[in-house]
Amino acid sequence: MKKLIPILLVLVLIGCVGFAWVTSILIERKTPTKERMDKDLYYNITESDQVPLIVNGQVLETYGKIIDDKVFIDYETVHTMINKRFYWDRNESVLIYTLPTEIKEYRLTEKHEDYRIVDYVLYISMDEIIAYSDIEYEILNDPNRIVIRNEWDNLHVTYASKDTHVRYRGGIKSEILTDVPEGTEVQVLDGDTFENWAHVATSDGYVGYIDKDHITETQKKENTHVYNGPEYTSISRDYKINMTWHQVTNAVANDTLEDLLANTSGVNVVAPTWFFINDINGNMVNLSSSDYVQKAHAHGMEVWAVLNDFDGDMGSKESTYTVLSKTSARRKIINEVVSSVLECGADGINVDIEKVSEKGAEHYLQFIRELSVQCRLNNLVLSIDNYVPTYSGYFDRKEQGIVADYVVIMGYDEHFSGSEVAGSVASLPFVEDGIIRTLEEVPAEKVINGVPFYTRIWKTDNYGVVTSEACTMSAAEEFLVTNGLEKYWDEDVSQHYSEVQLEDGLYQIWMEDAKSIEAKMKVIQEKNLAGVASWKLGFETPDIWGVIGKYLQ
Repeated sequence: MKKLIPILLVLVLIGCVGFAWVTSILIERKTPTKERMDKDLYYNITESDQVPLIVNGQVLETYGKIIDDKVFIDYETVHTMINKRFYWDRNESVLIYTLPTEIKEYRLTEKHEDYRIVDYVLYISMDEIIAYSDIEYEILNDPNRIVIRNEWDNLHVTYASKDTHVRYRGGIKSEILTDVPEGTEVQVLDGDTFENWAHVATSDGYVGYIDKDHITETQKKENTHVYNGPEYTSISRDYKINMTWHQVTNAVANDTLEDLLANTSGVNVVAPTWFFINDINGNMVNLSSSDYVQKAHAHGMEVWAVLNDFDGDMGSKESTYTVLSKTSARRKIINEVVSSVLECGADGINVDIEKVSEKGAEHYLQFIRELSVQCRLNNLVLSIDNYVPTYSGYFDRKEQGIVADYVVIMGYDEHFSGSEVAGSVASLPFVEDGIIRTLEEVPAEKVINGVPFYTRIWKTDNYGVVTSEACTMSAAEEFLVTNGLEKYWDEDVSQHYSEVQLEDGLYQIWMEDAKSIEAKMKVIQEKNLAGVASWKLGFETPDIWGVIGKYLQ
């Protein structure tokens, strides 16, 4: 018995030690770490002049820079994240900021205290950014960093219900980024979440995770932000626009106006295709005519002269990109068009530049901004033609809607010359989708929807090759009569349809006529758009104008 006692004592001691060890492990696992993350490591600061940028709750991978004791931000970050109206022409070394009635221009070959080029990167000072931008910001130190906000809609926040911390990762063992006293507001972010941890951003530039047990319920923050920036005034007619494009490819074609107007009614704007960009240097073909304007005015119509990039010698999107990316070429085009429009007495300019690639979109938008200044100063209506968003989603229609008076949807070419599949030029679902998507960016009172007066006769030959030919409404009817065809109404596309198998292939036609145009006009009226445009004058049948007028009351 005496021999067993020491053994029992040892076993008890081992058990106690084991229990204490297990308990200490459990306690350690449940005890939050007090370790703090190094701030330079968090922001990945490796150079003394680097300034981390936190924009709308996001820590950017790019950095600001301290130059001569001033804070600068690189152009790409400014343009894409803070203020897209800063525009850098790399071809001619000029930085531009376009205001409603003034264009600020800085030659980067000259020294300027607010613009610096370092290692081929353009930097803009915070002083200059602040002067033009709708932002809230704070410059902080230890370490140096800038917190910027320019988005206030759909902002969700929560409040600390007790003194707590924001940690680098979700979990009590992750390092502490910053302390959050009780009552502090933090932004709740979408994206990564951990089981019991919310992804948040603090007002002083830390993005991490906070214990959900230490915060209140998430709520949407009311947008009370007010910005008293420059006012972009617009011309708005107090009647619905009924515009028709008049294709003019030579001076003689101007003389066809009155004959083409003979069977119309209700048209209040005619848009002749007068100006063609003819080369990458901005040289123009100019077909403007004061006699034409006088005749149109005598019929009670305004004239919105069309500028395009497809009737001259511009052969590709690359050519349009080249001409619009050069400030000197843009100004040359603008100066000639505006001066000619004023000289002939026209009322506005309709921009129909269609060969715009995604990489060329920012240069096209800058062209629109610069043109809008001259139109605003000279009381000229500025309207911009766009393919439906499905085909040109990279266009900034919201900005167009701010700087221009009207945004025109070219609600056609659903199937076009070169399409591999035969189909409608403008089915009703296609038109509706273009209008709905455009209204997500542009107010209805600025939107004009374009409708086609042409139809395509499609042929699929015996080898499966698809071709088509555009024709007038009358020619489409003649095709049916010539081939002894009947047509039926297709509810899915809201158009009459017909087809015939001939020796050389299958012919199909989705017709534009009074009934199909009426279906489109009902949508225009329902959405309370600014009006309608039609391509092109002379392709319609006379009954079309009564249908259009009925829905523009």
